Amino acid sequence: GASVDRGSTIFEINDGVEAVQVEDFDMTADKQTAWLASKSGIRMVTDYLTTPVWTDAIFPNGDGSPYHSCEMVPGNPNTVYAGNVRVYKSVNAGATWNMVFTAENPPYNYHNTQSLVEAIEVCDFDTNIIMAGYYIHEPDKGGLFCSSDNGATWSQILLHASSTGQDVDVYDIVFNLEGSDTVAYVGVEYDLASPTGRSVYKLTKNGSTWTVTQDMNGATTSTGTVIVATIRDLFVSLSADTIYACGTDAGINHPIAYYKPLNTTGKWTPFTTTGFPFVAGKQGYAVTKGVDTLYAAVDNEIYFYDFSAGTWQLGSTYPVGMKIYFLYFDDLLVGTSTGLYSQVGVSNPSVVNDGEGIAETFGL
Repeated sequence: GASVDRGSTIFEINDGVEAVQVEDFDMTADKQTAWLASKSGIRMVTDYLTTPVWTDAIFPNGDGSPYHSCEMVPGNPNTVYAGNVRVYKSVNAGATWNMVFTAENPPYNYHNTQSLVEAIEVCDFDTNIIMAGYYIHEPDKGGLFCSSDNGATWSQILLHASSTGQDVDVYDIVFNLEGSDTVAYVGVEYDLASPTGRSVYKLTKNGSTWTVTQDMNGATTSTGTVIVATIRDLFVSLSADTIYACGTDAGINHPIAYYKPLNTTGKWTPFTTTGFPFVAGKQGYAVTKGVDTLYAAVDNEIYFYDFSAGTWQLGSTYPVGMKIYFLYFDDLLVGTSTGLYSQVGVSNPSVVNDGEGIAETFGL
């Protein structure tokens, strides 16, 4: 807010969803409806392409706790899952919610304040299947959980550990149909101080079970070497023939982006680092693909890769210290630690105070 009479009255100066940490976003294919998860609740937008209407902040648990993930059921935007320490589900556009899963209870016994549901994914070609990925602040580890009955019952899928409970910290999950196989890719954290899992795991559904393999070993990389990295974000191309990944090499050595061309080698391949901030200490946070351009977020910057040129270029710079949680295309929607922003093209967004305290935002 702002005042022009020494604080006697204060008026609203926000334009859009600002001043909140926007951590996850899911939108329908027609770009009309979306859900947003933030540290200030869940929000739904309808009629986005015409006259966007946002709900007020929704708190499924009614306690003001932050939310880190959200996901609609494909073809049914009124049915949505949201994650904080637990997984909640609404079937009536957020009017009412039910808790469908928590890992706080036995046999998992996850910490009830340090745990967070970092990722929720509904399989778009078999919506009975939902996966939720937990991240737990150090020194504990999270894990991956799956439901095959619309969230009614859940079980843990072990990626690295050999027994139920703490496994690996999960950052992202995507599904893909490969031939007749239902496949999930899971990006996880690599902790140099406590190496319990790394890079990307591939899960292939076989009946009611999932076969888990580490997908960045020498046999599945174009270099023939093991990739040891934290993978924060995964993206499946619209044609479903390429998986993209963005993250940080082991030990926060440098940010990196990879792709897996399923229609050719089927092996994870590093993108060129020409034009990319191949700098120790920087971290890769998000990746998405437009019509002919790949976008990757590194710290507070967004780089784009023109496939015809084969090099990276710096596209946009947000204020230093601003964290980018996700990228979403059409128009480039950017979820950050201070709001949800919309960019057209790759010019710098107007997110710096312009004297009126107003920023260009994806808006109300």
